[in-house]
Amino acid sequence: MENNNSQLRDLARLGGILYLIVIVTGIYAEIFVVSNLVVGNDQTTTANNIVSHEALYRSGIIAHLLTLVSSLLLLGILFRIFKSTSERLAMTMVIFNVVALTIEAVSILYEFETISILKSKMMAGVFSPDQVNSLAYQSLKMQTIGYDVALFFFGIVCCFMSALILKSKLYLRWVGLLMLLAGVCYITNSLASFISPAFRRSLLPFILIPCFIAELSFSINLIVGPRTIGQLDVPKFAELK
Repeated sequence: MENNNSQLRDLARLGGILYLIVIVTGIYAEIFVVSNLVVGNDQTTTANNIVSHEALYRSGIIAHLLTLVSSLLLLGILFRIFKSTSERLAMTMVIFNVVALTIEAVSILYEFETISILKSKMMAGVFSPDQVNSLAYQSLKMQTIGYDVALFFFGIVCCFMSALILKSKLYLRWVGLLMLLAGVCYITNSLASFISPAFRRSLLPFILIPCFIAELSFSINLIVGPRTIGQLDVPKFAELK
């Protein structure tokens, strides 16, 4: 049984490392790539930025792919940890997370389409430069919409994570409450982008700060593990079979 507990702790630590990878790659792709290259409502400047910094743009796509792979592995680990707490809740979390990751994967295809349009000689021979830039920009907007939809479902996932953390007592209670706040912020951010983009712009980046704090706290708590924190219910790990 002790060996099983040790394996689960090691699995949780791996999950924490994967979560850190998700956080780092997500921040890199969205802040250091997309925010630097995309100029709102300026199709020509955005297109020129992407073409001039193609390597940076493609590195953002790779970062998104790493986020997906790490998220899938993390999902399996979280299900393994929390399934004895409530298999129904854990499975529901998995379903919503799979939906979120599927939508995010589709949105990445629009990133590939954007650079493909801008680099296509066939497009350049048929359409004017402004028309090519417009097509590429619309593809990029579809990627943004898809990403916002994915974050809406991930917000629901965060709420289920919160419920599992609080119910299991394996990790710090305030981390579970922070994950609930993160879920509410993600859902609010996505709904605002659909209903009132102008209002959503006024919320950024402040509405996403609680999400960063919550997810970073949970990833660190996974790495540290319940053994190191006295107030956690360590024997619960023995039930995770």
